[in-house]
Amino acid sequence: MGAVLQRSATLLLKLSVAVLIALLSGELVCRLLGLGGGIIYPRGLYVSSENPVQAVEFSPGFVGRAYGQPVRINSLGFRGAEIDSKPAEGVYRILCVGDSFTYGMGVREEEAWPAAVERLLEPPDGFERVEAINTGVPGYNLWQGIEVIRRWTPALEPHAIVFALVSNDLEPAFYVQDGYLHVPGRVYSWSFPGKRWLQTRSHMYQFVSMKVTHMLAARVGYEEIAAPRDPELLRQYRAARDEGIGSLRELMEELSTAPARMIIAEIDLQPDSPMLGLVGDAGAPGYPMTLVPTETLIDGHPNADGHERIARQIVDVLRNGH
Repeated sequence: MGAVLQRSATLLLKLSVAVLIALLSGELVCRLLGLGGGIIYPRGLYVSSENPVQAVEFSPGFVGRAYGQPVRINSLGFRGAEIDSKPAEGVYRILCVGDSFTYGMGVREEEAWPAAVERLLEPPDGFERVEAINTGVPGYNLWQGIEVIRRWTPALEPHAIVFALVSNDLEPAFYVQDGYLHVPGRVYSWSFPGKRWLQTRSHMYQFVSMKVTHMLAARVGYEEIAAPRDPELLRQYRAARDEGIGSLRELMEELSTAPARMIIAEIDLQPDSPMLGLVGDAGAPGYPMTLVPTETLIDGHPNADGHERIARQIVDVLRNGH
């Protein structure tokens, strides 16, 4: 019996060592090849907002990396360099509002569509250059974007506002806890011991998690994997569309006397998304923006080419005065 136990213990030890080596090797390969994009939500990038609608904001002055790309947050809490509160003479200022698709999750700040719009758009008559301010924050929903517009339009005096919406912008707001950004529960978001540790340290975990999410989305559709698990959250999610229409109508009324012109970029809305048709039902100026599969990252966010495509479509709308 003793010999059997000894052989079993030796076998278990060898198996444990083999598994550990495999996991470490997988982590190393993911880091070397850039798989998984690195840590998505690093500690300290987000802080709770004093504005209850916005819920979370970027930490002003943060410098680091997120999702495999360098990140710098200016003193106003936006991604990018410092900006003047008022547009300089001869500068045509665009306020770019949205979530991770606007922020540029997985790409450098100069590759995100706001920077591409700044580069591609010819200054309108009477202006010498274009300045696009990227106020995008990953996880922001429709109401958080509306609040950004209300808060920053008077302060920054933009000449135009581009509000980018995507398929999941009716979901509940993210929140900050212990210095990390937390996402409300979804069907695919199982909890287990050590999950937060893996989310904030393991590139391989991020890669596997994104692959699973991508496969589920392809198999069962957006609505099935994006719906909250909690019954109360699910009820809120289904009722959010009517509320969103009303909120967007109110914003349009508020902006009717403002000098800034707003357009809404509806980026790659999926057929089963409750966002589909919402902008039109609110009587707002919506413009569909398309993406192609080769221009997205593994989790569906646009890559640099995808952001360029979005920017060119936005520029076409701004240039032609639609």
